[in-house]
Amino acid sequence: MIDLKTGRFVINEEKGWFIEPGMKKEDLKNSKLYLNGPLSENYKLHPEWRGAYFNHIDINGYDMNVDVEVNRFNYVDCINMYLYDAHEPDLSKEEAYRFKSLHDKFLSEQIGNQLKSKGEIWLDYEWGSISSEISLMHFTTVEIVIRYNLHPFLVADGIIKPVTAEEARQNFLNSL
Repeated sequence: MIDLKTGRFVINEEKGWFIEPGMKKEDLKNSKLYLNGPLSENYKLHPEWRGAYFNHIDINGYDMNVDVEVNRFNYVDCINMYLYDAHEPDLSKEEAYRFKSLHDKFLSEQIGNQLKSKGEIWLDYEWGSISSEISLMHFTTVEIVIRYNLHPFLVADGIIKPVTAEEARQNFLNSL
């Protein structure tokens, strides 16, 4: 379940598997999901890699793959998930749209809202965004993406400095 107020994505409540905004690489690597979940063998062999990739996670009856990306500041910034068979390199257009429809159904169930679209769905929240995407260019991809707004965490860590709207406007004008 995705908590729309906080951005916390609970993969399996009973097992304590979740990902949330502000989670760092170390938090992820010490999480029950990472330690006890179906972590890809490649990530087990290469713990220095950023993020983690989980195969065949049952999320409310859907067989999903979950790819957790960590940025250069060691924060989880993005979660890509898709039905297990949805990333086959030779998906037909019809199969891709069938998976897109299943992803939209999954997302509707996660957020408690009826979503219907053949194209991209994008939902913005204070903590980040959720999208259901399809791309038929070059390599067909169909996925659900949770993106976290890291700005408050980067400011709190002193990685970036807060700027006012006027300062941002001036910086933009000066860059032209």
